[in-house]
Amino acid sequence: MTPAAQAFARFLPIWRASLPPSIPSAYFDDFVVRMRPTLESVVGAWFERRRARREGAEVAHVELPPDAATKASRTRKNLEAMRIVATRRPQDMSADDRRAVLGYSGWGGLSIEAVMDQFPPDMVPSEFALIHEYYTPTSVAESIADLVCPLLTELAGHDGIVRAFEPSVGIGRLIRAMGPPRCLVTDPRYKETRWTAVELSDVSAKMFAAMRPDVELFSMSLERWMSEHAARYQGTLGLVVANPPYGDRGSFALQDKNPDYQETTAYAYTMRRCLDLLVPRGLGVFIIPSGFVTNPQLSKLRERVLRRHHLEVAFRLPSLTPSGQHVVPGAHNVVDVLVWRARGGELREVDPTDTYILEGAYFKENPGHILGVEHDKHEPGLEKKRRRYAVVGDFAGFPAFTPRPVCASCAITNLPTFEVTPVTTVTRDMGEAPDDTS
Repeated sequence: MTPAAQAFARFLPIWRASLPPSIPSAYFDDFVVRMRPTLESVVGAWFERRRARREGAEVAHVELPPDAATKASRTRKNLEAMRIVATRRPQDMSADDRRAVLGYSGWGGLSIEAVMDQFPPDMVPSEFALIHEYYTPTSVAESIADLVCPLLTELAGHDGIVRAFEPSVGIGRLIRAMGPPRCLVTDPRYKETRWTAVELSDVSAKMFAAMRPDVELFSMSLERWMSEHAARYQGTLGLVVANPPYGDRGSFALQDKNPDYQETTAYAYTMRRCLDLLVPRGLGVFIIPSGFVTNPQLSKLRERVLRRHHLEVAFRLPSLTPSGQHVVPGAHNVVDVLVWRARGGELREVDPTDTYILEGAYFKENPGHILGVEHDKHEPGLEKKRRRYAVVGDFAGFPAFTPRPVCASCAITNLPTFEVTPVTTVTRDMGEAPDDTS
């Protein structure tokens, strides 16, 4: 038994004895079984810090989130995390090992030329990683969790399970934020959130799998996953969250031949394809480039999504801090967080109350949802590195909002068309049935 596991075993009876009456003991025990590796890591780290204080040892300062570190620090921590994953099984990792693995931040915005000889075998980042591995900032992932977690009971099926999907999981920051201690649901109608995830990067998939072996993970392109599995998941998902790639789909587009999803950009394909898997009133949260909401040239794309899904709220995130640092290290994009509800079918035409969204005027009608100060790319007086559209501000979570009401009088005229899976029909032999059988 590892030191972290021993520490947690000592702590568990005390925790169980202090539960409030509102938390059923059966729910608590089931929660501990599901989340034990994470709980052992958290509790073990706390015991280690307490022991260090008692022994008079110097306590290390609180480290910044991995995405806030310098390039040199990110590179060093990435290599350390990769070596641990390459040499240890998840069940053999200590609390220190797990903290090190959680420090992995991907290779987006970093150079790998100088460290090529330090990568473990079979874990060399691909060119795709260098272009697309800009993971969700920790603060944004946690704020999305704060938004979603109160809704989990509502999103659960009759069996109390929320079936959730992350189509570009990366290293799992969005999934991890929706676990303990931030997201702990005590309503007895909720049992668990059961995740399915897809990740194209082999390295990212290995890093994520090391920390979350409980998640059903597919290491492949989303297009291939949709082609092979979408029919099985259609109409079963209550929740989708994603920060998809923003570039072109390229040759991956050939892996999904469904004619209804032929967008050239990865984020548009991911959002439309995944939202259409949701149950009626299912929730979809996407972090996507700002052009979707405001670009006049994307009105047709907005129309396709708005006819099948209702936009509850949108927020535009800061891209730069007041000191000039990128909110997403190495990335210059201004991005929006969109919260959708599935209609359960399709409207003949866009809901009239959505007209201003279709026209790209959402943020003109809701200026308070721009979480910073806009700077136009042609605005004089800005520093050279800011001479592009930017939103400058310190992100401190989402402000309180009232979800836009869904049109109650809008008629759903047809359902989306999805793949049909072959079904083998079996007919029971009724030749010897009793005479009175109707």
